[in-house]
Amino acid sequence: MDARQFRTAIVAPALISVGLHSEAAENLIVGTALTESRLEFVEQHGHGPARSFMQIEKATYDDCHRYLRLRNPKLKELIECSILMDSFPPFECSTWNMRLAVLVARVKYYMDPSPLPDAGDANGMYEVYKRVYNTPLGRATYGGSISHFLRACAS
Repeated sequence: MDARQFRTAIVAPALISVGLHSEAAENLIVGTALTESRLEFVEQHGHGPARSFMQIEKATYDDCHRYLRLRNPKLKELIECSILMDSFPPFECSTWNMRLAVLVARVKYYMDPSPLPDAGDANGMYEVYKRVYNTPLGRATYGGSISHFLRACAS
């Protein structure tokens, strides 16, 4: 999928719909998708059960859902309205529902108390991605990822 279309047709409207939009949030989500799947894969290749362009694992999905249910039910309700669902959908829906996947990824970042880096700070975006989303034990490296965040910040 074209990164610019992903940003304008999926990411921005999803984030705006739940009040979590900023240019930095857009860049972080687009950079994450480019790093995780190159916007090509909705199922993880041979290394695990991750789903969607965001490559969300079930444990992460469940953790975000639990956070929403227990700590931020208003945001949970906004997400359900945004994806036109009466209740939070099962994990498997994140494979085909791009808006849901984007919002779950944004919730993962939102749960972190640190502020997002400046919108044009690709290095800062990578650092947040690695610490919060991929984790220090994850396979992503600076050398393999920074070009995706530079691309996201430039588009």
